[in-house]
Amino acid sequence: MENKKTYLSITFYKYVNIENPEEIRDFHRELMLKHNIKGKIILAKEGINGAICGKEKNCEYYLSELKEISEFSDLTWRTTISETPECFKRTLVKIRPEIVPLGVEGITPQTAGGGNPLKPEELKEWYENKEDFVIIDARNRYEADDGKFAGAIIPPIDKFRDFASYVETIPELKQKKVVMYCTGGVRCEKASAFMKSKGFENVYKLDGGVIEFLKVAGDSNFFEGKLFVFDNRGKVGAESCCVIDEDD
Repeated sequence: MENKKTYLSITFYKYVNIENPEEIRDFHRELMLKHNIKGKIILAKEGINGAICGKEKNCEYYLSELKEISEFSDLTWRTTISETPECFKRTLVKIRPEIVPLGVEGITPQTAGGGNPLKPEELKEWYENKEDFVIIDARNRYEADDGKFAGAIIPPIDKFRDFASYVETIPELKQKKVVMYCTGGVRCEKASAFMKSKGFENVYKLDGGVIEFLKVAGDSNFFEGKLFVFDNRGKVGAESCCVIDEDD
């Protein structure tokens, strides 16, 4: 009988120049099928964005081989436990213009510079010490309906590409200390890059997003509710966002 912690759901991304996404797409699809990995991978010339699931050992083999590609040698990922074997039903690898569609040409963390990295431990300290900062959700508003950071501003957007228009409505925050967050980091990194290009001087991005924060803070009062995830689980709590040890 399978241990409940056998199955993992893993998200990862990296903004990196990819000259030939087509070659990596074909390799990636074969690699996922080889290790019985399901999920969705988006490739673009600006990088990679993935969400996968599978047995723990299969995921380890898959990630080990993926890191043999020079562009992904320093890839990091966010892990949650899944009690269901198939939180994704299919294996998809697609090429898109952007790994997350902001819809603003030329804006990536590589071109505009991303926000200052903020570790989950630091954000927890900011909350505990009542630091003066503004925190903005870079996700869609329906995701925030399930869970959000305490006091977070929830932009009225249904798709990430609407975020650029929203930024034009908040010029009063340009002199504030602003923290951007999302599920695993990919959207808030690009969102913070766009905000810097628009004159926001003191922007931070939460490293690893909500997933990493929940590993550090657990069931604190600073994140209220559940974390919405784009797979068959729907939403997860702090108990799923934990580090997988050798003994698990």
